[in-house]
Amino acid sequence: MNRIRRTAGAVSILATLAAGMTLPTAGLASASTSAVKTIVWDYDIHRGDCTLFHEAKLMLTSDGKARFEGVVTSGDDNDAWLMWLTLKDRDGAVLASVYNDDPVPGDSTKFVKNLPNHRNRYRWFAYGTFDRGLYPLIKRVGMRASC
Repeated sequence: MNRIRRTAGAVSILATLAAGMTLPTAGLASASTSAVKTIVWDYDIHRGDCTLFHEAKLMLTSDGKARFEGVVTSGDDNDAWLMWLTLKDRDGAVLASVYNDDPVPGDSTKFVKNLPNHRNRYRWFAYGTFDRGLYPLIKRVGMRASC
């Protein structure tokens, strides 16, 4: 496992569907009959030596599937970007977490992207699931991250 440094007081990033978000009516290619909510972070997110670049996005489908796509890097070799995604209602109340389809032992809600070489930017695709019954209530997404 790569060395992981934690930043003091991991800050939660909150994205709302009301600002900076799109709500396409067509589904993802693999889920053409499902409705999709797309959340886009239109700013860079920095944690320790790591950066998740603007235009990272999370697509949530009405059938309970989640797809994250972003570009990350680190100023140091052998780092890792750690991320947890929380689904929230219009008032910011927590509904549920997104569960990783490829979980790390001990935490099925943690997403990890290893960053072996500080000279590279890495495109990251991550997949998960959530309770599809909550889909109509989802209005915001919280991201907790560390490096």
